[in-house]
Amino acid sequence: MTIVSIFPAIEALLKGEVSLYGFVPPDAKPPYVIYEETGQAWSFPEVDKGTITFTLKAVSTYKGPQEMDRIVAFLKEKLEGYKVLLEPNSLGLFRFVRQDIALKDDAITREAVLEFQQLVRG
Repeated sequence: MTIVSIFPAIEALLKGEVSLYGFVPPDAKPPYVIYEETGQAWSFPEVDKGTITFTLKAVSTYKGPQEMDRIVAFLKEKLEGYKVLLEPNSLGLFRFVRQDIALKDDAITREAVLEFQQLVRG
């Protein structure tokens, strides 16, 4: 298996519901979600099995936790346990791993980092 990009699959699942970026443009207004892949590990010699680890960082400037809670619940609902076809013979399953939510120093911006894995089986 070659390096697989799962950004298009995530983008399709979230389309129209939340702004998703791989790179945040300077004029982006919160709330939005940033995709960052953190690694791919493939089995050997069966290279059609592996794990893709990525994070989704949600950013909100809403005054209070409600917007962030809604975004986090939405991301988990859309991805957790969802199966997606990555290549003709490779099925992937999204698995939620962990999350952290922080209020930034400006006392307005909240960031939630959700870690997911895409379990790939050929």
